[in-house]
Amino acid sequence: NTVSKAHDMERECRVLELLYQSGYRKIPKPVLYFEDAEVIGAPFFIMEFVEGPVLRNRVPKDWNFTEVHFRKLSKNSIYTLLDLHLIDLNISGLINIGKPEGYVRRQVEGWIDRYQRAKTDDIPQMDKIADWMIANLPANENVGLIHNDFKYDNLILQAENPREVKAVMDWEMATV
Repeated sequence: NTVSKAHDMERECRVLELLYQSGYRKIPKPVLYFEDAEVIGAPFFIMEFVEGPVLRNRVPKDWNFTEVHFRKLSKNSIYTLLDLHLIDLNISGLINIGKPEGYVRRQVEGWIDRYQRAKTDDIPQMDKIADWMIANLPANENVGLIHNDFKYDNLILQAENPREVKAVMDWEMATV
């Protein structure tokens, strides 16, 4: 099921190990994966603690963040994401964590299917959009690492300069 796959501790630890081995350091360093569920009731892994603030739904008042600060944080977040996309997937072994062939088609078909199963009203524009997305799937796909939950509250920022990204958390949904 999707929920159990989304919270696969062994997989998340493996992704962190491969990222660390590739030289990527904006992550908590993985320390140990322990699969015996008898210890705490489920498999788990230990990673290093990364000190720093996490931006959630409100900016702390003492940050005095302005538009300029958010612009810098946004740029640094994009650079962090770009660094991930520069990792050589074959050399790092990260190529093995996903199925890149047909990824975009699977995503689009999944979105459409979830919409169809959840819809309560007939909205012709949505059917038109779905048809357009299927008709306009890219002929060629670029292959890269996708975090799949990259957002401010999955970033640990530097305490002394919260416009700088120190680490990226929550890798359980990462794929290629």
